[in-house]
Amino acid sequence: MIRISQAAIQYLKQKRRSAGLPAGQAVRVYQQARGRERKNAELALTFVDDPEEGDQPLERNGLRFFIAPEVTDAIEVVVIDLTDSPIGRRRRLRARESKR
Repeated sequence: MIRISQAAIQYLKQKRRSAGLPAGQAVRVYQQARGRERKNAELALTFVDDPEEGDQPLERNGLRFFIAPEVTDAIEVVVIDLTDSPIGRRRRLRARESKR
């Protein structure tokens, strides 16, 4: 299940506009390896024109998303929301692992 707040949708639309990207570009949600041994992974976002093979498409309030298969296969709930940080707004991705 993917939950995306209205604030996050508006933020992503604004980021896309300010980067000069076409309005039709989608947001891809995928896992990005971290660390030297690359055993840890975190969720990441990027703007793309087309889905990669196996991506699950969805649309929320006029913004298209492509969810990578490694995300949908391994994580039960993905929440995309904005939080305030000491240096301003930033995106926060929160995931709960699947019980499958």
